[in-house]
Amino acid sequence: MTLLNAIVDKKIPIAVLDSATTRRQVVQLGDVEVDELMTAAWGRSALPSEDKQAQIEGYKQILTAAFLASADLSRGREVFSTTCMNCHQLFGTGSDIAPDLTGSNRADLDYVLRNAVDPNGEVGGQLTQDIVKLLAKYNENAADQKRDNIQEAPKHKQIITDLPQ
Repeated sequence: MTLLNAIVDKKIPIAVLDSATTRRQVVQLGDVEVDELMTAAWGRSALPSEDKQAQIEGYKQILTAAFLASADLSRGREVFSTTCMNCHQLFGTGSDIAPDLTGSNRADLDYVLRNAVDPNGEVGGQLTQDIVKLLAKYNENAADQKRDNIQEAPKHKQIITDLPQ
């Protein structure tokens, strides 16, 4: 709690919580007061629900080492370009609405699955602010432009719906 209080009080940099593993370990403590401090210090970091954890386990049964070794990397880039890059960047390509995935722990299957199955399980305070700004901009432009100019609006609305109040 001392660490989180120091971050909230801006006595130490928020970068201390840059590691998703560190944030998840803090959340796994299951202490309400610590969870509140974590939200104040960094943003939302929550364990996956039981059904999302079951999905993750199901994917892990399919995505064996042998299966992953035979993966078509160009297909992965195609999936990124049609699904992820509307919000994320990877090696300088894509949008800067959501976190850059270049430095993420893409080699860790648990990390990838948790973020793919439960993308709103961790939402940093700055990202929350950015999404709210994006929604405000969308609403501002919607009055002047047809909604089909912003092709990904339904996805953004889902993100907003899933954010904590």
